Amino acid sequence: FVGFPDQDRNHILQQYEGVAFGRVNLDGAQEFFIRGRYDNRVFSDNSRTAGEADHENQIDRLYYRFDLQRFLASQTGKSMDVDMSVQVGRQLVNWANGLVLSEPIDGGTADFSVGNATAQILGGRTYYDTTDIDPYRPGYINDTDRMFWGGMFSYQFPKHRPFIYFLHQQ
Repeated sequence: FVGFPDQDRNHILQQYEGVAFGRVNLDGAQEFFIRGRYDNRVFSDNSRTAGEADHENQIDRLYYRFDLQRFLASQTGKSMDVDMSVQVGRQLVNWANGLVLSEPIDGGTADFSVGNATAQILGGRTYYDTTDIDPYRPGYINDTDRMFWGGMFSYQFPKHRPFIYFLHQQ
């Protein structure tokens, strides 16, 4: 019988997480959003990290959004078939249900629509402490600096919405 070296040792991890957010919406046309996280991990055992705390504070969303169609509707009471909206800041970008890109970035998006046709442009970079999408690259955890540029065009048919896109990653 071979004994285990860690037999009869307790390993305790106390872990806490807090999330706070705020949102201000003016006339449905302008939106400010912020969300922050606080993570705290404390190991209370006989290991070398006993009693040491691991803290992480992060603002993971912070953006401003402006919608021209809603702004003009709130000011004049008239609705238009043409729209433009811009969103800038730290935001989650989800293209093609997340299959093309699903990544939080520091940057901006602009959406243009006329009737059933929509175009979107994107520019931004991953923020510094993001885990990289390539886990085989050296230093992929918390050492990411990827820039994204792209555009997507779509058209809404009665039961289908095809799209075409271009996405450049640097």
